Amino acid sequence: MSDSRGIFFMVVGPPGAGKNTLMNDALCRLPWLSHLATCTTREPRPGELEADEYQFVTMPRFRQMIAGNELLEWQEVHPGLYYGVPRLAVERGLAAGENLIADLDVLGATCLQTLYPENTVLIFIQPPSLQELTQRMQRRGDPESDIQSRIRRVHMELQYAALADEVIVNDDLHKSRDQLRDILKERRERHRRDRQGTAPRRYFVRLLVMDDSRALLRLEGEALPWRLPGAREVPHQAALRCLDDLPWPARGCLHNSLGHAGSFLPPTLVEVQPCAEGKELRFTWVYRLENAPETAPPGWRWTSLQDPELPPGLAQQLNVGEAVTSP
Repeated sequence: MSDSRGIFFMVVGPPGAGKNTLMNDALCRLPWLSHLATCTTREPRPGELEADEYQFVTMPRFRQMIAGNELLEWQEVHPGLYYGVPRLAVERGLAAGENLIADLDVLGATCLQTLYPENTVLIFIQPPSLQELTQRMQRRGDPESDIQSRIRRVHMELQYAALADEVIVNDDLHKSRDQLRDILKERRERHRRDRQGTAPRRYFVRLLVMDDSRALLRLEGEALPWRLPGAREVPHQAALRCLDDLPWPARGCLHNSLGHAGSFLPPTLVEVQPCAEGKELRFTWVYRLENAPETAPPGWRWTSLQDPELPPGLAQQLNVGEAVTSP
């Protein structure tokens, strides 16, 4: 059990889902709740204040923070726009028993869940529809290019609702405000009583290597290479270690089939299964070989993308390029 007494409420969801509106209402009404300002390189929007929702920093300063290990996690959420969670603010707040809340990206929240499982609660804010989500971003004046970029990412983000501890469908603002406040109060009391944060979970990482039309599977044992993340290791880091463990030099000639996603590579398939510990989260990353050899390496075989040994739900995703969640 962690010695930290505090709890970190991570509010996640697509842009325009209403996260900040709901979060700011809770901050105004719950005096024991403290906002954690995350860091970003984007320009402030009209009305935004420094140290209110974000610490606005330059790109050189952000690089300095990365090099100095000042960020617990960071990523390029949108092209050229970087976000990160300041390490010192989180560690000091949890050690002091504070109740922190912040708007985070889903991948960053997954990272923090791994690092602080007993001190985090992930709350997913879901929009009623993609059409309503687009209209909300238009009403707040987001550039059309940003809206289109974010909508492309939304399909991946929505799948992470299955991993959240709490889900709020924000189709009625007044109802959603009450729902968030009730969740925060109930989770705070539960944490004070039982020292319980996010639901117990176990991570399981698999790796599929493929070229444009074939999958590479093992001849013996598990068809896909896999591993359990180590202590304080987040799932995408375990996937990269899977690459290092392959019996041929593959790391430098592989790239993620979903494209670049900043410091995090989103999985192609996310499966959530009940287990004795609570939940088992199975992440499958897909990597495409460039200039793949015609003959498979020793101990491996090339097969079709419809091979029955592939995880259910994965084959249809290989040509879609979106992460999916299997219930």
